[in-house]
Amino acid sequence: MPIKGTTRRVIEINGTNSCFFEKAVLYVRPECFPLEDSSLAREARKYTAMLSDRAEDVRREYRRERILKILLRITIGLAAAAVILGIYALSL
Repeated sequence: MPIKGTTRRVIEINGTNSCFFEKAVLYVRPECFPLEDSSLAREARKYTAMLSDRAEDVRREYRRERILKILLRITIGLAAAAVILGIYALSL
């Protein structure tokens, strides 16, 4: 197994403000090495904030789909009960 040597810079963000992720690790592109650390940190924060917003959108959509499935099951159950009661009423 070959071992690769790398000279990459890594930014680790511990406070992602996400309900899904506690830490993010970003590998800085080699052409961005001349940038100041504060500029890289600012860009990393913006990027993780964008990812956190997307994760929240996914979470909202998941919740919405779950509610719709529950409502569909309730509707089907009520329709089945109405059919059964209708058949029972006709048999009397």
